[in-house]
Amino acid sequence: MWHEVLIRLATRFDLRPASGRTMRRPEAWLFDGHTGPKPVTVPQIIHLHEAPWREPETLATLQPDFLELVVEPSRRAAAAAAAVICPSESSKRQIVEDGQIAADRVFVAYHGVDHLVFRPGLTGGAAVAASHGADPDRPYVLSVATLHPRKNLPALRQAMAKLAAEGLPHQLVLVGGPAHGRDDDSALRQEMLASGSAAAPPVVLVPHGLPDADLAALMAGAAAFCLPSLSEGFGLPAAEAMACGTATVLARRGALPEIGGNAAVLVEPQAGALADGLRPLLQDPSNAAEVGVACAAQATSFTWDRAAQHWEIAIRAGLTAGTP
Repeated sequence: MWHEVLIRLATRFDLRPASGRTMRRPEAWLFDGHTGPKPVTVPQIIHLHEAPWREPETLATLQPDFLELVVEPSRRAAAAAAAVICPSESSKRQIVEDGQIAADRVFVAYHGVDHLVFRPGLTGGAAVAASHGADPDRPYVLSVATLHPRKNLPALRQAMAKLAAEGLPHQLVLVGGPAHGRDDDSALRQEMLASGSAAAPPVVLVPHGLPDADLAALMAGAAAFCLPSLSEGFGLPAAEAMACGTATVLARRGALPEIGGNAAVLVEPQAGALADGLRPLLQDPSNAAEVGVACAAQATSFTWDRAAQHWEIAIRAGLTAGTP
């Protein structure tokens, strides 16, 4: 995100790295607010991804050490900031409520999608999945998420088990990254990869760090994409899957309803509801194709150029407002 935005902002502002030497006094500091405020007198303009720790459903999944390292620094940074940038209206609401700061100091700038990479019509997804152990002769449902409890992946596995018991042949392919903010993700990894049965087919785990072209092919080749998270500040994998024209099922939590709009299938993040959302897409490929077309149209609104435009608005507002 930072790279995509900063390379575009560099044509509009004189950006200097904090570690670089300069004779000029900076007019403002732009940085990740989750690390806390800076001891400076010029305006501080920060990016906060989200502030979900006031929500009981999400709070239960967060470790105390993570909360200690992130919550108070984020609140202090928000209080000291001339402008706060965040990636969704959901995040804005959380940040305003958590820090009790004025809503007019918080600016929404949705993340973008690289539409040259993530686009409809890509092929080769089944081959990528097969190279990681998937059955090349069976269709697959794809999810991309860190192995963190708030991603709610066991509920998706249960949903897939229910659909398998009904006779649907689809396997679950998960592109899983390490759980940031947790000491150990081995328990969730073991739960997701436990040996399957006819009623609970095995999960194919694809390590994170795939080349974007392979990830896009996986997304475009999926019968459906599902992100069942209990909380998301944005949900970039969902936007990327939608950009690939893949029928997408999202939990009705956090920013995901904003990302999915009227195109994605929105459900409660429980196994039964996830199965109900996936079933008509998996049973009827023509239905999935129709939903996928709508998802691709919705995803066109997420571009890095547009994100940078909204960052520019926030930065100029912060420069004008000065320190709070």
